Amino acid sequence: MNRDEACDLGRALGHAATAARFVEGPKIDLSIDCPPGLQVRGNRVLLAQILENLVVNATEAIAASGRAQGRIAISVTPAEDGRRCSVTLADDGDGFDAATGARLFERGFSTRTDKHGGLGLHWCANTLSTLGGALSPDQPRQGLGAVARLDLPLTEASAGRLRPAG
Repeated sequence: MNRDEACDLGRALGHAATAARFVEGPKIDLSIDCPPGLQVRGNRVLLAQILENLVVNATEAIAASGRAQGRIAISVTPAEDGRRCSVTLADDGDGFDAATGARLFERGFSTRTDKHGGLGLHWCANTLSTLGGALSPDQPRQGLGAVARLDLPLTEASAGRLRPAG
């Protein structure tokens, strides 16, 4: 397995966004803010699976809220060192409380009572770590949606291309 490929982040995010259209339930307004041609280091197949899993989870969280429509916003920002970037995926689903947030990446843990599972986020976090990245939930926001943050290494060609605001 190649863990050091150049992966077009915008393309991977676009493919992941397509998954939201195939999940039964609410109409999803999904936006992506990513500089064109930005490349991260990793494995493009595994990165695509991770991003798709996160988008599907966000879509299912919106559906669980009982609303007919919802929103997912994905944005890419530079890290201070210019060698990494942060991908933020925010949804307006039910969110989670502190106790749930502490268990989100445990093998076998699931917030869904109607499905068996609990491997998706665990697998995503571990796989991303193997690729030199990280996945973390934002602060618990019960009733206010959820935010997932991915920390990804940039390729040499993209390093320094993003500049922190300020």
